[in-house]
Amino acid sequence: MMMMKVNSEAALPVTESSTTALPLSLTTNGLDLTDDQLLSLKVREVNDLLRSLPPEDQRRLKERRYKLKVRVRQQNCRSRREINRVAEVSKCKEKVKSK
Repeated sequence: MMMMKVNSEAALPVTESSTTALPLSLTTNGLDLTDDQLLSLKVREVNDLLRSLPPEDQRRLKERRYKLKVRVRQQNCRSRREINRVAEVSKCKEKVKSK
C-alpha cells in the first residue's frame, strides 16, 4: 500500500510515487486517474473531463495537473544542467590534456 501525506498548503495529497490514483473527491465522480494518466491527457481531453465536474473538483484537478507539469519541467531542467556540467568538465579535461 502506498503511504500518503497531505500537503497542508493546497490540501492535495502528496504521493511517494507518481503512479498512484488521485485520492481526490474526483474518484467519487467516476474518475480514477493516476498522475501519469493526468499528465498524458491532451488539453482538450482535460477540458472535457472538467465539464463534468463540480467547480471545486475542477480547481483541484487543474491545480494537480499544473503541479505535475511543473515537476516534470523542473526535472528536465536539472537533467539538462547536469548534462551540460558534465560536458563542460569533459572539455576542461581535454584542454588540460592537450597542453
